[in-house]
Amino acid sequence: MEGQRFSKIMQTTRILALGAALTLCALATGSLGFKVYTHLSEVRQIDANLSDRHLHKLSLDYERLQLMYSQTSNGQLLDQVKSDIIATKDILLSHNVIQDKILQSRVTLLLDEISQTLALFPSGDARLKTNDDLSDTLLAQTEKLRNLSAEMSNYLAGLRTTRQHDLTKTLNQLIFSTACALIALMIGAAMFLRNHLQSEKRAQDGQRAALQSETILSTTLDAVVVADERGLIRKYNASAERIFGYSADEALGQDISDLIIPEQYRRAHKAGMNRFLTSNSKRVIGSGRVKLDARDKQGRQFPVELSLEVMEQNGENLFISFLRDISEEVAAEAELVKARDKALKSEQAKADFLAIMSHEMRTPLNGLMGAIELLETTD
Repeated sequence: MEGQRFSKIMQTTRILALGAALTLCALATGSLGFKVYTHLSEVRQIDANLSDRHLHKLSLDYERLQLMYSQTSNGQLLDQVKSDIIATKDILLSHNVIQDKILQSRVTLLLDEISQTLALFPSGDARLKTNDDLSDTLLAQTEKLRNLSAEMSNYLAGLRTTRQHDLTKTLNQLIFSTACALIALMIGAAMFLRNHLQSEKRAQDGQRAALQSETILSTTLDAVVVADERGLIRKYNASAERIFGYSADEALGQDISDLIIPEQYRRAHKAGMNRFLTSNSKRVIGSGRVKLDARDKQGRQFPVELSLEVMEQNGENLFISFLRDISEEVAAEAELVKARDKALKSEQAKADFLAIMSHEMRTPLNGLMGAIELLETTD
């Protein structure tokens, strides 16, 4: 019993540990899956970030503006280039998604400088006079745009590489976590299969044991009556049917005290049952065979030998009674006692006869001996 209890505790501990491992793996897998989704979103945002391309286009347009300004003073020709530059600048300002604040501030500052420079160009058909300072400013800003475009390209490439590295690392962790979860599931499946096979084996063993018990109960010469804690009959073999006259269908589920125990002993029987259930006190249980009276279906009381044992099944006590009808043995013993008493009486009568005869024979002899003695003493 202790071994089975320890085995159940260990099995429960393994199941709980496996459940905890599966829960941790599931949580880790979910968290890593969310991180993968986040990294993928960041990589998509980087791929969707065209700041470097817009800066490159802005640098080309600005270089074209600088060349056209040095070659022509027609304001109308420059308006188209200015429009392209302003459109590209507005796109850059509306897509402020650069995480590097210093780089972002440099872009914003340069765009402000470009806006101030473009304000110096009048629109329309007005002709412009060449200004060396403005040419130098355009040239310097064009160089800044080239450098800033290159820095932006390098920054986005490095950021993309970092995010891709993080994504690869997280994917590897996700693969490892998923593999651990699969291993835990395989272990759980193996434990389930093992427990299932063990349960089937125990069930088969239980069926075989039950079949053997039923065979023994059905073939034994003693009546076997099994009752639960309430006194209701749970088992009732063929010998019990023969001895007590009740069929199994009639006996099963009935109170054993009402069925086979004489009325004068029922109170003592119930008191003994209650005493055992409350204090585990045993008197008849486990004390070997005892002789007492039982009652059959016709109400006839007859002597039986009883051996009472108790066993626990599914948390409930079952009382197993082995009863043997000893009416013939008791009758034979009574005949033997009667014969013995008769023999003893005959011996006593014989002894009394001999005593009387001895007394009767001694009485005339005594008279004769006295007469002879008297004759001898007289002349």
